[in-house]
Amino acid sequence: MPKLRNLVLYVVVGICLCLFCAQQIGSHFDAPVFDRLHLPAGFPTHRGMIVIWAFLSVLTAGAGWYVFGERIQPRRKRNVFLNLVIFVLVTFMWTWFLYVLTNFAGAIALAVFMVILALVIWLMFLVTHRYGGYLFTPVVVWTLYCLYLSIGMLVVNRG
Repeated sequence: MPKLRNLVLYVVVGICLCLFCAQQIGSHFDAPVFDRLHLPAGFPTHRGMIVIWAFLSVLTAGAGWYVFGERIQPRRKRNVFLNLVIFVLVTFMWTWFLYVLTNFAGAIALAVFMVILALVIWLMFLVTHRYGGYLFTPVVVWTLYCLYLSIGMLVVNRG
């Protein structure tokens, strides 16, 4: 029974984070500065971005459930948890840099950091509980896509 409660908690927290991020993205999609930008190929629509965030948030919550439910040393759980919190904060910062500030160089730097951090977390998940690592794999792919979007926005909107 405690595992079910933990799963519900992680999914609820993941959805709340997703909704917060979707609200942030949605409120800035209609910004006048965003209308002047050219978008690279493959850029998701507003609703597509919200669906992607929701899907990735639930997968991250599920991966966390597998890892935090394992009987491992508390220090290892804390390391995974802290890296995951830093990853979520960097993801929000990337969104803010790309959509609100339109600072593409900053968004690229954050996207590179996101890719590195996602790979570290993914490896930690795989070592701790392989199903958690499998669930986190789409998040790693998404961070690579974020890097593509950041570089694409810089290249398309030069000058």
